[in-house]
Amino acid sequence: MMEQPLSFSAEAGLAEGSGSKPGEAERLLPPEAPRELGHYRLVRPLGHGGFAEVYLGEHRYLGTAVAIKLVRACLEPAILQRFCAEARLAARLEHPHIVRIFDFVLLEEQGLAFLVMEYAPGGTLRQRHPRGSRLHPATILLYLQQIGAALDYAHRQRCIHCDIKPENMLIGRDGSLLLSDFGIASLAGQSQRDCPQAEAIAGTLAYMAPEQLAGQPEFASDQYALGVVVYEWLCGECPFRGSPAEVLAQHVQAPLPSLRQRVPTLPPALAAVVERALAKQPEARFATVLEFVQAYEQALGQALRPRLRPRSPSRLAQGQGERPTRRAVMVGMTSLAASGLLGGGLTWLAFSSSQLHPSRPALPDCPLPLSQPTGQPLEAPVQMTPTRPVPQKHQGQRHASSSFFPQTGPSAASRSSGPARL
Repeated sequence: MMEQPLSFSAEAGLAEGSGSKPGEAERLLPPEAPRELGHYRLVRPLGHGGFAEVYLGEHRYLGTAVAIKLVRACLEPAILQRFCAEARLAARLEHPHIVRIFDFVLLEEQGLAFLVMEYAPGGTLRQRHPRGSRLHPATILLYLQQIGAALDYAHRQRCIHCDIKPENMLIGRDGSLLLSDFGIASLAGQSQRDCPQAEAIAGTLAYMAPEQLAGQPEFASDQYALGVVVYEWLCGECPFRGSPAEVLAQHVQAPLPSLRQRVPTLPPALAAVVERALAKQPEARFATVLEFVQAYEQALGQALRPRLRPRSPSRLAQGQGERPTRRAVMVGMTSLAASGLLGGGLTWLAFSSSQLHPSRPALPDCPLPLSQPTGQPLEAPVQMTPTRPVPQKHQGQRHASSSFFPQTGPSAASRSSGPARL
């Protein structure tokens, strides 16, 4: 028989902490449910587990909302014993991502026992992500970090949860996750072969490790169950399916179905991390749950890190660069056009100045400007070899031509009255 998940959602239009009317509680509660338990008034049912019923309760004087887990002690002494063990075990655990236990009351006269614990109005992760949902690996990492921290703390307290699944991951008031339902949790070294709630344990068979199925849970059993949850979130289904007997046999003997065959786009390093957490032998998994979370985070970071395209070795040997992009070509052409316009403007400016002031004498010993007109059209400027100007004659003195570069035109002798002097 499949165990019903514990629902901690705040639907039905009853606002948390608003204080429901007694008439509303009468209509919402089943006839067999008590209306009050100690200082708490029951408002409505939230769900039921393997051996208990869960109600939304309200403190009669403080008006605070709580979750009340109720078990009828008169049903079976073994159930009551396990319920008391859960209360003692959960009360020892104080962690930001573990549901807090406020009170435990045993009413022997009425044959009832109930556990008062923190109410999570956001529901469960199963309600947020129904079966068949596929989550982004980054979203899974956020969940892993919180549940992994809670499990690591519980393991350091020598506590094995033994029932990791999305139904037991609650969403608190601030949106953070809370690990709940330590109903079948055990201390390290205890055996579950004689567990009176075999049917309830069979309800989470899809998440159970091989050694837990053999009645010998270990810390690594919680890691295995968490790995099944991650596997399910990545591809939308658990690794093993079928009848309870078939699923049990597959957990123990069948190889794990390849995660990348179901999700071909999944990075190989990420799939390898999840598959290691689902190893058949506990010693083949990660040493701790935190190592599993850290390995997942590292693999995800490598997959999301932008990768540079390597250059071809042949192109590196030939000294060829990367092909320029269209944007680079356009920028280069625009720069060349701007340079041409600027050079043409300067040439036109120099030409205009010489036309406006034709009689302006040149400064002595000053070279000609680079934009000196050449008589050629401006559309096709030619490159000239700059020369020193010929000094002016003063007081009848005659000077020889002194060219800075060798003359390429008529010789200097043709421009003087006397023979050229070497």
